[in-house]
Amino acid sequence: MDGNRRYAKDVGIPLAMGHVEGFQMMQRIIRWLYLLQVPEVTVYAFSIENFKRPQSEIAILFSLVRNAIHHIKRHEVDYKKYNTRVKVIGRLNMLPKDIKESIVDIETKTKDNDGFRINIAVAYTSRDDIAGGIRSVCSEVQNNLLKSENISVKDIERNMLTNNCSLPEILIRTSGETRLNIKFFAVFPAEILAKSNSLGCDKNIYLLSTKQ
Repeated sequence: MDGNRRYAKDVGIPLAMGHVEGFQMMQRIIRWLYLLQVPEVTVYAFSIENFKRPQSEIAILFSLVRNAIHHIKRHEVDYKKYNTRVKVIGRLNMLPKDIKESIVDIETKTKDNDGFRINIAVAYTSRDDIAGGIRSVCSEVQNNLLKSENISVKDIERNMLTNNCSLPEILIRTSGETRLNIKFFAVFPAEILAKSNSLGCDKNIYLLSTKQ
């Protein structure tokens, strides 16, 4: 998701409201994707780079994360009914303690659901993920679990946070951007990029089904 700040500026609403509307639109899009029988969706919600933003804006974003967690817990029965699994990918140690504990609780309660899968990237960049995968492989070599001459790309991939996520078939990049340098560039072939000129909270089901 991208463009919430620009959307707020364009329509003349407070920044916080722009993020709130972006979150609400994300919820609607996930419901649409479920109805379209898309088996798995990954929402890029919060980049590690976002920690460079003003503390006041970070507080707003964390508040939205808490609201999302509260929403999931409040509808826990529905997640069971619709066989939905929630997985958060990212550096959880960078998040406030209460958010981290709630994420672990949600993942534990939905881990046995094997239907619709929702992955939420929080405190994540692919660069950081690749670096973490490499560090883990180096540790395996040091502990004689893997020979250095046998290291392959698959060894790095299985040690990445996205290891249990399906290989994406399409990426919808909002706000007219095509840059993927800090996001999911490691797993997305260029030809599956679908660019949308709409901002993060200014999407609808028609825009989801057409390339712009």
